[in-house]
Amino acid sequence: MNASAKEFLQKNLNKFESTTKLALAINKEYNLSINYHQLYYQETKLMKNKFGDPSNDAHQLVEYAQKQSDQGECLFNYKCNEMGELSHFIYSSRQMVDVPTFYFDTMIMDSSLGKKSVQYASYYFHTR
Repeated sequence: MNASAKEFLQKNLNKFESTTKLALAINKEYNLSINYHQLYYQETKLMKNKFGDPSNDAHQLVEYAQKQSDQGECLFNYKCNEMGELSHFIYSSRQMVDVPTFYFDTMIMDSSLGKKSVQYASYYFHTR
């Protein structure tokens, strides 16, 4: 991958809906034949350089939630897997806990990251 193609990748990192479409655009623009795996590697490297390691973000999130919980500002809990990585996390601010006292109906949305896509499940219940 040449320097101009890498610059194009940096500018358009999150603008394409898939790595395959990004690869097609780069190949067409710069007359290259980059495959999906080469581009995926470059994307991953750029994302890590730009945003840091995701496990650090998870660690900071747990620390922040613990601090808020100690001050009585939220309820939260988490679980880690066998490798010590964050696997489950639930957080509820004081305002979120108080919502059912003001409204008759409450909806809780659970968003879980799947292997390749985000899956949403909603729970709706009557509080009174």
